Amino acid sequence: MAGKKKLDLSEFESPAKKSGEKALKRRMIEDTAKAGAEKDRVLNIPCILIHESPLNKEIPLTDLDELAESIRLYGQLTPAGVYEKEDGTYELYAGHRRLHAIRDILKEETIACITKPYTNDAGTRFGEHLDSNLQSREKDIPFWMAEIENALDLIRSDGKKRSIDAEMDEISLMFRKHGLKKGFSKAGIYRYYGLRKLTPELLDTYRYGLEAPTLYKAVNLTEAEQNTLAMQIDEYVKAHAGSSEENIKFPTRLFQSTVDRLVAAREEPQARPGRKRRSYAEQLKDVQTSYIAKLGAARTNNERREAEESIRRTIAALEGLLNTLKD
Repeated sequence: MAGKKKLDLSEFESPAKKSGEKALKRRMIEDTAKAGAEKDRVLNIPCILIHESPLNKEIPLTDLDELAESIRLYGQLTPAGVYEKEDGTYELYAGHRRLHAIRDILKEETIACITKPYTNDAGTRFGEHLDSNLQSREKDIPFWMAEIENALDLIRSDGKKRSIDAEMDEISLMFRKHGLKKGFSKAGIYRYYGLRKLTPELLDTYRYGLEAPTLYKAVNLTEAEQNTLAMQIDEYVKAHAGSSEENIKFPTRLFQSTVDRLVAAREEPQARPGRKRRSYAEQLKDVQTSYIAKLGAARTNNERREAEESIRRTIAALEGLLNTLKD
């Protein structure tokens, strides 16, 4: 039986089965060749030849130390992506954090990159940049504000005049083409765009869980009002943080009510034009009463210590002011 010739039944197989097997083999060969081509395109490129994409200039580079430590321990697992330019230099479109970690922290001279020819099509470059960042970046408020500005620059590069409404529509469509739907309607895009009116101090409070629709409620506050709001948020966080501020969330309702109070305080004189102006003595009494009430509200030992210190500072300031007034 061992020497018996194996019966060949291939001639009895259906043409469809034979065709399917051939197609499968052909796809396997193509996939193998493609994988080899992709592998061949990964080069170790000198960092000094790589220029960063202008599309990334406003996007924060976060957690670089952690990324550098990971690369030091396990190596660079994912190549960066670069366009190869005619002058022999490269423009980075993917891997800005990797470049900074490898070049600036680990002090390596080269970085592994996948290369592709440079394209003059700004839309294509923006799309590849956005797709790369969507896969690897922390998508916080500064990130989306920067990407919306990038999209706006791209739209305006043709020199055509559009309304801001039409521009927001185009950006929303661009984002949807990249799979972004929730939160990126025209109204959602406009809210992110409007946040550029916030002071840096108030914008930075997004770290306490405040999202774009909430922060947008403050865009019509004056600069002084925004800074007051930011200061009150910081004070709330410090009072509730304990040993760490990382997981503290500022309540959305409290944000809205604080904005409402600031607006009301600004509009109060116009709302009551017929009201008699309070005397200077009455205004001083109001301030004194409010200050004493605040001191009396101290509950914890820490608050009592802070109240005592405030009283001492106030007494010293008042004594100096009294001497000034006598002069």
